[in-house]
Amino acid sequence: GWLIVEGHLKTSIFCLGLAGFSDWLDGFLARNDGAESVLGSYLDPLADKAVIVAVAIGIGQAGLLPGWIVATIIGRDVFLTVGGFAHRAHVQNWKWNGFRTYFQLEGSGSAPVVKPLIISKINTALQFALFGFALTNPCYGIPGDSFLEILSYSVCTTTVWSGAAYVHGYLNGTVLPQK
Repeated sequence: GWLIVEGHLKTSIFCLGLAGFSDWLDGFLARNDGAESVLGSYLDPLADKAVIVAVAIGIGQAGLLPGWIVATIIGRDVFLTVGGFAHRAHVQNWKWNGFRTYFQLEGSGSAPVVKPLIISKINTALQFALFGFALTNPCYGIPGDSFLEILSYSVCTTTVWSGAAYVHGYLNGTVLPQK
């Protein structure tokens, strides 16, 4: 985010590409090596959200994307993160028994593995693409304003859709078990 605000757009493009590639590689290796874990199921989306929010703030501050799309992206991620923490507190009957119990990942009362929805994976990919193109547009004139506008509306649609899908899945008990 800082690189973008400071106008280091070419370096930002490289860092964003590296972040996207490392996210994909981490998931690929975890799936293919059988190294998926409860901890990873929480840390990976949390890391994605941290990168997306930081980049969205930088791009918004630099005026490279309209405020409405930045607010939609950040709003969904904040909503889902707060909702996840609230769910965990609800499962523990809103009693604080310390960090060890709250973040318990194994044994009785442990947190369930979180499986991302397909629409959420599509949304994350489109958000990374939007951010990349928002950075390449002023540097190289690629992809052009019209395409960027269409992609912005597409990202807004998948952002709202994925947020709604998580709420729907939560209410139906398909996203997180209702203990």
